[in-house]
Amino acid sequence: SDFVRESIGERGDPTSTLRSLDFGDISLMMEGNELMTCVALTRGGSEGTRDHLKRVLDTVMDRHGMALSEWDGKASSLPDVHSCMDILFL
Repeated sequence: SDFVRESIGERGDPTSTLRSLDFGDISLMMEGNELMTCVALTRGGSEGTRDHLKRVLDTVMDRHGMALSEWDGKASSLPDVHSCMDILFL
């Protein structure tokens, strides 16, 4: 829809990307363009959290960049992708 396209932004345009969304006590923090990661926070977040999201994306791209071009959207198709996210839970 136009709302989603306008909110999330055009592919490859980092200046028009939705980076956070607050809904009651829950905040969603998003990072990325071609590949996006998102966390739901109940106690706010910080730029440190955003740095962790960027590191997750960098790690996933380093390990699985070639496979992502044909990715089916299933985490099980990317071996060890869950371990890339461990930094978010420290």
